[in-house]
Amino acid sequence: MSRKKTQNKTNIILERISDYYHLENDADIASLAENQIASVNESHSPYPTPDTLLRKAAKVLRSNSSFRSALNSNIESFHEAIELREELDIAQVELKQCQIMLANQTVKIDGLQQRNEQQQQEIEVLKAQVKLLSDQLLTIKSA
Repeated sequence: MSRKKTQNKTNIILERISDYYHLENDADIASLAENQIASVNESHSPYPTPDTLLRKAAKVLRSNSSFRSALNSNIESFHEAIELREELDIAQVELKQCQIMLANQTVKIDGLQQRNEQQQQEIEVLKAQVKLLSDQLLTIKSA
């Protein structure tokens, strides 16, 4: 849509709002017009935009109604849930990293245990050879 057509539409909306609500303050007219334009633009989408939802939430939170405390409670609860979900996601990543480190350490420990067993066997063989040589040396000395 051209800029001129958009401007004309905006002016028409401003006039209608001003007449309907008997508004004379330009700031009030502009605020209502902005909401009306957002509403028209939003009607083409199946979901409201985040800005529209925030504007609506702000209006409810500024009101002096029971809806204010209900929305406030919901916002606090949802925010806490999102924060906890983010912390849980971080913890799950850290847990996976720890599991990988544990698996690597287990492989290293298994390798060291096998090496230790081989060295124990080699020590037993060397002890037997030392005993044999010692016996042979005693035999030679006594002869």
